[in-house]
Amino acid sequence: MFIFIKSFYLLLISNFFLMHPIHVSVTNLEFQSEKNTISLSFKVFTDDFQLIINQLYNIQVDLSEKGNYNLHKEKIDSYFQDHFKIIVKGKELKYTNEGMKKNDEAVWFYYNIALKKEVKTFTIKNSILLDLYPDQKNLLILKKREIEKGYQFNFKKKEYTIVTDEY
Repeated sequence: MFIFIKSFYLLLISNFFLMHPIHVSVTNLEFQSEKNTISLSFKVFTDDFQLIINQLYNIQVDLSEKGNYNLHKEKIDSYFQDHFKIIVKGKELKYTNEGMKKNDEAVWFYYNIALKKEVKTFTIKNSILLDLYPDQKNLLILKKREIEKGYQFNFKKKEYTIVTDEY
């Protein structure tokens, strides 16, 4: 019994040191008026993202392998489309996948959104990883022209309405 308790304690401590203590994602949203598009990039911790995909879709995604990413790209795209919404005049904008890049402990996912005309007012709903960690913070850096502005989403604040005339 003592060996079991000691083993459990060691396992608990080792898992504590393997986990990262900060639960944060970063999203860059940039208006590219010359192309009439919005460029989106999401940065999330790889282990967190693989865990949420596993819990929601019951699939194992090893993002260190490009082939594995391509195999599950549809589910990954669906996750971001469901958990990061840009709404203009009551309609959700749809993304086009531009790929991903993995580095150290994080992974970047890249998307583009084609615009028919300039967007001046829109709502963003961001719930990335909020169903995994109650202390999750999602940072958004919005850039239009030469002005950048930051927003923080969390369990209590999941939505912002933004007017870009102020930029």
